[in-house]
Amino acid sequence: PHEYRQETLLEYASKYNLDTLIESGTHLGLMPEALQDEFNMIYSMELNIDYYLNAKEKFHFLDHVEIIKGESSEQLAILLKTIRRPALFWLDTHAYLEKGLAEFSIIKEIKSILSTRYNHVLLINDARLFTGLKGYPTLLDIRNNISSLRPDYHFEVNNDIIRAYADIPDKNMKSGN
Repeated sequence: PHEYRQETLLEYASKYNLDTLIESGTHLGLMPEALQDEFNMIYSMELNIDYYLNAKEKFHFLDHVEIIKGESSEQLAILLKTIRRPALFWLDTHAYLEKGLAEFSIIKEIKSILSTRYNHVLLINDARLFTGLKGYPTLLDIRNNISSLRPDYHFEVNNDIIRAYADIPDKNMKSGN
């Protein structure tokens, strides 16, 4: 249920002292809406024009919620150039493969995120879908991609959420620094 996903995000945000949430796949804006009081900054990316416009309208009055239009792996690469501290990532675009995209964005998203110098925390929704069928990579592909970029990261799957995080929270890069 959505409430469990919210609790999971809040658990990792608390454990790693993260005050920035970056989401791929805004859809109806349920996650930013539910967590708007829990983070200092929320970025959410959406490729679908209707979902994007609805979310822009829904959050226009909140300065700390930014809705970004575009393909998530492309927008993440741009956004990450401005992020100066560890962040919590909720990757959830894979279920909404838009017409015209040749592949799922998840591998490119992971590469962009883990190529930075920060110990970001990645939570990836819908682990059950990563079977290698219908264009999805496998869980092993995801794990191997993460470990090739960041061998210090833990990888686990629990309650349909892939979780990737550093052994120890980055003590030198806390959210407020």
